[in-house]
Amino acid sequence: MTLIYNVMRFLIIGFIAILLLQNCLHKEQTQTPYFDKGEEIFVSVWDKYRVHHHNLFSEYYPSTFAPDLTYFQEGSREAQEVSFLWPFSGLFSSTNILMEFDPDHYQPYLDSMVIAVEMYYDSLRKPPGYQAYPVHLDYFRPLL
Repeated sequence: MTLIYNVMRFLIIGFIAILLLQNCLHKEQTQTPYFDKGEEIFVSVWDKYRVHHHNLFSEYYPSTFAPDLTYFQEGSREAQEVSFLWPFSGLFSSTNILMEFDPDHYQPYLDSMVIAVEMYYDSLRKPPGYQAYPVHLDYFRPLL
């Protein structure tokens, strides 16, 4: 009788322990699934698309891939080394959103983005403003 009692007690305690452990592990994994996925994508973009010598980002991965861009009125052009402003601004927006969760961690990213966005500013045009492509790379200057 004592043996059966001890086995039953061991099984019940073990079953409860497994349920509690599973519940704890499950809670840790699902506390912030959207944030976790967003952060994973953010880190992946910074790792795979960053063009370090320009402190900007590529539109393609791998960055050596440069397809012909066929949507220009003047005809096709070869893809350039860094992205246009609109995909860059999407990454800038994601950095601002992540700042809400952990400002200390994401501040260096935001600082880098603020400096980088100024590369799109064109003070020579009238009126001055932000261009589609970084001004210092002169990708669109011949079209003016």
